[in-house]
Amino acid sequence: MANAVIWFYPSSTTGLVEIDLGEGLSDLQVDPIREVEDARSYDGTLYRSVLSGREKVRIVLDRFTDAALAAKLETLQSHLDRGGSISFCADKDKAWAGFSNTSLVSETVIPTEGNAFTAYNDSAALAAGDVMCVESVNPEAIREFVSVDAVAAADLEVTAQSSILYEFTILPVLARFRDFWPVLQLPAGQMGRSIVTHDHRISYTLDMALETNPATIAALATGGADSLGSAGEDTGQGGSDSLDDQDSGSSGVGGGALFGSDKFTDHLPKGG
Repeated sequence: MANAVIWFYPSSTTGLVEIDLGEGLSDLQVDPIREVEDARSYDGTLYRSVLSGREKVRIVLDRFTDAALAAKLETLQSHLDRGGSISFCADKDKAWAGFSNTSLVSETVIPTEGNAFTAYNDSAALAAGDVMCVESVNPEAIREFVSVDAVAAADLEVTAQSSILYEFTILPVLARFRDFWPVLQLPAGQMGRSIVTHDHRISYTLDMALETNPATIAALATGGADSLGSAGEDTGQGGSDSLDDQDSGSSGVGGGALFGSDKFTDHLPKGG
């Protein structure tokens, strides 16, 4: 198993930065978040409207002694505080995610466009026994976890050990290694709290709770080169509204073609 790694763009003029945590995580906790509204009829029947969904991802690395790593993570906090996104994988060798344009229900074979994040690690690959998350974006926001049986055709086709249960109607869906998140952001509730603490600067602890941003993934999957062009600069602040208007500076995505040579890595929100 490779080390846990963070990737991000500090600014619109800075290239991709990789922070290798130097080891595996001490803890990784994932909680589903759903925005819903409930109503009940006179006989008690529940009616639920599901508005949106995302995940909360808590990343913990306890008591490491690398002061240089601590400084990099403290620097990262400025990017997160300003609304910038990061990508994270608990195992760099598994930083694999691709899109599928099929509903997948009852299927075991998942056709994809291949790994959209080869700039992170061009040798990253899934293998038999790995757990994969197949998910659609809001408002459907379905997530299904399946174990990989085999990978074929240059990573363009993944076979699951069991049939897909859900019918995904919002396409394309994202198929990714379970512990790889292409877009994570710091929610407002975590502001004012350091992501790195220390014991007399002898040992350090990374503890940050981030949230996914399905809207950015949706824009990257459907916008293509036309709506995700390189015009304008991103501040890294705000969400992913006005994705077709790169001059707004608040789109939350960068430039470049979706499935071009730089794949997804050019589209992550950048700090200003």
